[in-house]
Amino acid sequence: MTRTSACLTLLVLLLLQACSAAPRFARWELPANVGFADLPDRVLVQPLEESQTTGIVFYPGGLVSPAAYIPLLARLASQGYRVVIARMPLDLAVLDSAKALQLMPDYPYVQHWVLAGHSLGGAMAVEAVKKHPERFAGLILLAAYPAENTDISDLSLPVLSIAASEDGLSTPAEVSAGRQRLPQQTQYVQLSGANHAQFGDYGPQANDGKASLSRDLQQALTASAISDFLKEQKLFQALSF
Repeated sequence: MTRTSACLTLLVLLLLQACSAAPRFARWELPANVGFADLPDRVLVQPLEESQTTGIVFYPGGLVSPAAYIPLLARLASQGYRVVIARMPLDLAVLDSAKALQLMPDYPYVQHWVLAGHSLGGAMAVEAVKKHPERFAGLILLAAYPAENTDISDLSLPVLSIAASEDGLSTPAEVSAGRQRLPQQTQYVQLSGANHAQFGDYGPQANDGKASLSRDLQQALTASAISDFLKEQKLFQALSF
């Protein structure tokens, strides 16, 4: 098999695991202290006043618009975190796994960057961290795990992995199997009654499990787990102007 055909095969496999869904909403209500900007290469979700010294770059799931993650990430922005949702070529993070490195320099006042991603976006976030571990202060995976040929278990980087008990795409068994390729200190959270699609806001997804939690509650629990993780890692400090 040639290198080109191998790459095409990998892309097809990743597409089969992609979220392949579109945002199902036109508008949403943001916390009063949060604003957003829809830019050509990113969606910026940010606090309107003083922010933290930590910023988050987020990679969307495969074929999902960045806008689908605004309801979840606005919960973190309301706590002072500046969140940059990367807009990927064709909505596929696999086509630009290093996108975070292009976005972060635009915010020189952010002292620590955490890379996060959902599903395929999470897998590609792992790839970015593997190649540039010195650029990130943490890694957050939502319904995601490293590809079989990607191992970052030797890194000292803080990692949080959040899985869903009813996930039919990144199943609990698959997330568990990926543990050996993540650092030993990785923190794991499994949300009982949650599913794959409700980490975003793009509606039901083929082959996903049925959630017993509401989308709002699943995202509230997700944001709470992320907030606790960031505080525990000392990544919660006010930015002084």
